[in-house]
Amino acid sequence: MNLKIIGSGIYLPKTSLTARQAHQRSSKALQKEVSLKHFDVEHRYISEDESVSEMAAKAFNAALKSARLKATDLDLIIYGGSMPEQPIPSTSVLLHKKMGLGESGIPCFDVNSTCTSFLTALDVAASFLKSGRYRRIALVNSEVGSKGINWKELEVANLIADGAAAILVESVTDGASRVLTSLSKTFSHGADLCEIRAGGSRFNVVTPPEHEDDYLFRMEGRGVYRLASKYLPSFIEELLKESQLELSDIDWIVPHQASPIAMMQLARKLNFEGERFINIIQTHGNQVSSSLPIALDHCLNEKAKRGDHILLIGTGAGITLSGAVLVY
Repeated sequence: MNLKIIGSGIYLPKTSLTARQAHQRSSKALQKEVSLKHFDVEHRYISEDESVSEMAAKAFNAALKSARLKATDLDLIIYGGSMPEQPIPSTSVLLHKKMGLGESGIPCFDVNSTCTSFLTALDVAASFLKSGRYRRIALVNSEVGSKGINWKELEVANLIADGAAAILVESVTDGASRVLTSLSKTFSHGADLCEIRAGGSRFNVVTPPEHEDDYLFRMEGRGVYRLASKYLPSFIEELLKESQLELSDIDWIVPHQASPIAMMQLARKLNFEGERFINIIQTHGNQVSSSLPIALDHCLNEKAKRGDHILLIGTGAGITLSGAVLVY
């Protein structure tokens, strides 16, 4: 699928939360019971008052500037995120309005596969471009994950962060830049390992849950790790086989920034440690669906060159595994 990344941009909130500050917000009793060294990130960005669509618009504008384009030069906007700004209308519509596109007619819609939403949006965009229906598409992710932090759960309290990213793609005819393959699999027997139970049609202000904590993010980190470890090796093997490449052919691996320990273990299992494995978890935390495109923006601007092979890989609640191999 001939697809070229023509611009990228990110937005990080002004407030930086350090590990020490996070500990101060967490339960002192929990701090005494559990060593935090496996959960800590040095610092991450937390939105104080900026909405998801506001941050998305700032990342979108940064991407447009990098590509020297205007918002009206886009044919489609795909917004990816785990938590909408509000149930109706979709967050993509709110972003559309903030970009001054209210009367443009440019179509937009949301996709949500939690932390793998960017990869889902990329897959959809590649199919649209291949069909010829659209020529130039914006992929925008934005998250205010900090609103869902349960400060009594250490893995969440010392990990989840906020941020936004935008990646602009267009169809090309020369084939130099392309998506070699993409793959996604869901193993729903892990559906209860990462969840926010309330806030949808089941539990809400009309039919409230028994516990208020059900409005906040809950994660069984060990369960997620065990399940991901079970399926990820064969998943990556299949992804590479479909791309007709070996791991040694890959120039850069850009993973979802799940957690410090998950990043360390993934690099070791793949025997792909060093700067070619993009790891920004210690300075960004887990920015949910924005995590992978923010790491990709870092790779594109600081490391990669045209023609490089990039492996994108992520896990999301579900449990869902997604990946893609790009020629940049």
